[in-house]
Amino acid sequence: EIYKDDKTGKVYEVKESILNINVDSGLNKAWKSSWDSAAKNAYSIRTFMSQFQTPIAIGIVIICCFVGFAILWTKVH
Repeated sequence: EIYKDDKTGKVYEVKESILNINVDSGLNKAWKSSWDSAAKNAYSIRTFMSQFQTPIAIGIVIICCFVGFAILWTKVH
């Protein structure tokens, strides 16, 4: 809003706000380094293994069992 000062006759502008918010968006902040490391690790082998470690382990055990049964089956027949 624009107000006029009665004593001096100058017109000045007053900005009113409900909240006084300061935004911190610098480049060397903790959130930026965290974001960069998460972006680099998003599609890596390490994250794939950590996400699917249980199904991979179960699959390896099942394959080992099949190989063991196949070896025993060939010895029997």
